[in-house]
Amino acid sequence: MADQVLIVDDDPAICKLLEKVMRSNDMDSQAVGSGEQALQALETRTFDIILLDVNLGDMEGFEVLRRLRERGIKLFLSTGRHLAMLDPVRQVFDFDGYV
Repeated sequence: MADQVLIVDDDPAICKLLEKVMRSNDMDSQAVGSGEQALQALETRTFDIILLDVNLGDMEGFEVLRRLRERGIKLFLSTGRHLAMLDPVRQVFDFDGYV
């Protein structure tokens, strides 16, 4: 069975690009455009990994991260922020990496 990936980003172009990358690597993906949609998707489907934008329109990605981390799913944050800014955040929030 292919890895299941949840893409959470409020930019449709980013979602489309990441879905294409997942397909080209034989992964199944579902893209959603908000934190609330991500939480809803997790009620009906199991994912191996979540690619999470930290600048979502409806709630900060960090709030989604806080709600999801206890589920044991690996979380990688995607952000346009300078990556060095995330190092202190990583000490507070437990996530696996960022791009």
